[in-house]
Amino acid sequence: MEDVLIVLIVFGAIFGGGIIKLVLNHQKEVKALEISERNQMAKEERDSLKQQVEDLKQRVEVLERIVTDSRYQLDKEIASL
Repeated sequence: MEDVLIVLIVFGAIFGGGIIKLVLNHQKEVKALEISERNQMAKEERDSLKQQVEDLKQRVEVLERIVTDSRYQLDKEIASL
């Protein structure tokens, strides 16, 4: 019985470190993939927000042109009479 226990301890010492190393490397790779995926999602969200800001800037420019247009001002003055 002691011989079997000694053999198990020796095999555990030899192969146990390798198995632990494999598990830790796998966990490290999974974390790296999760971080990469989060960064990609953040980039897509940032790009979407940039596009929305550009769209809003263009809309504000159009509204500024309408408000500063002399015809708009004339219509406003007529309406106030």
